Amino acid sequence: MSKNLIELDKQLIELSKKYNEYENFFERVECEIEDLKEERGALQRLISETNQKIKRNKRLIYGLEGFKIDKKDDFLIKFIKASYFCNHDDVYKSIDCVQIHDNYLLALDGYKAIIIRSNLIPDELKNKKIKCNVRENFKENIIEDKREIIDPTELFDNAKTHKKYIFKDITKNDFLKRFTVGDIDEKYNNINIFKFNDMYIGINMEFIKKAFICIENKFDVYVSSPVKPIVFQNNDVSILILPIRLTNYEDTIRLLETSKKASEGHEM
Repeated sequence: MSKNLIELDKQLIELSKKYNEYENFFERVECEIEDLKEERGALQRLISETNQKIKRNKRLIYGLEGFKIDKKDDFLIKFIKASYFCNHDDVYKSIDCVQIHDNYLLALDGYKAIIIRSNLIPDELKNKKIKCNVRENFKENIIEDKREIIDPTELFDNAKTHKKYIFKDITKNDFLKRFTVGDIDEKYNNINIFKFNDMYIGINMEFIKKAFICIENKFDVYVSSPVKPIVFQNNDVSILILPIRLTNYEDTIRLLETSKKASEGHEM
């Protein structure tokens, strides 16, 4: 009997000790959670504010039109433009850089690609790769690793060779007014539907905006099918954009066409 009491008492002391430890730990965690909630709220506000600044900055960039480039800034401006076509996360290392060749810059991210021709590429940067977020000291930021250079020129050639339609000497305004059917919000992308004769193609509007920053003057448009790349090209720039496959394709097109006709009838 006395032995049982001693054992049970010993267990009670140990359990009470553990209980107090757990309770104290729980209280510390509760305090940390409250602190983290405050930090979380502050971070959410910073994220929201920064996102608004990014959107405002993009609107300003997308609004730039026909500015003249000094020769001394030629490479920098073209590098900046090419960088908008790179992959900007840290997952795919082979496409987070601008590839610099003898007379053109090349960039791609798996959804779009660009070739910008230039005769003013510094010799020390030719046939090199530089990460897309670099804006100065290019020579010191050359990527020396042996990552494979991805060359999409064959995709450009195929898209042009197998084109169904080619539209010549198009301006940016012409393109938007002539071919736009409407826009939809699908899978978190702002998608515009464009109609090229009898063919409807869905394209992320952000890609079109980036393309129009980079291509000046008139350009040609090569279209082959709703699921194959569309190419924009003039003497200075070639741009390739992959379309987006639409869910409920026929219903979406029918709805947009009906809405467009109703809008046109209302304007008349």
